[in-house]
Amino acid sequence: MGAKKGDPCYSHCARIHGLREVPEGMVQPVHGLKWVHSWEEERRRFAAMPRIPPGGAILYAPLSAITVDPDVVLIYGDPSQIIVIIQAMQRRKFERYQFGCIGESSCADSLADCYLTGKPKVGLPGYGERDIAIVRDDELALALPPAYLEQALEGLRELKIVYPFSPVGINLNLKPILHGHYPDDPEFM
Repeated sequence: MGAKKGDPCYSHCARIHGLREVPEGMVQPVHGLKWVHSWEEERRRFAAMPRIPPGGAILYAPLSAITVDPDVVLIYGDPSQIIVIIQAMQRRKFERYQFGCIGESSCADSLADCYLTGKPKVGLPGYGERDIAIVRDDELALALPPAYLEQALEGLRELKIVYPFSPVGINLNLKPILHGHYPDDPEFM
């Protein structure tokens, strides 16, 4: 699925995805106050929103079918799936990731911010993604530059995490379980 500059798109989303420019002098959207209580707060929100610079087109495709090198890989998953991917990336090369939240327009937090910074970004899917794109209530969005996907796959192979996770009850002896996760820690031997 794709769109190019000039295709009919909702202007707010098109400005986040680089399909339209923010008009000169525009300091707030024209769609009214929905997510904040005053125009002053809406101007602050509008100014803080990450946006991909205007370009030619945007393309969404499954990784198994894409025929071009992507700028960003977007993954939806539940919180346990997303943290496993993050931990797998950190297994190969640790870095502390920074995430932001603009509120509604979470594609700015994940996709646009990742594109601009070249760093992984998590987004909390908002109303639009849940209502229009049918993102489930238990899903998060994780945007990655392609090199981080390779890093995550290598880390997953090394971590050998069993998924889904087994719940641990309050009366269970945790020592053997923790020893399995931390075999070199003398506290759990």
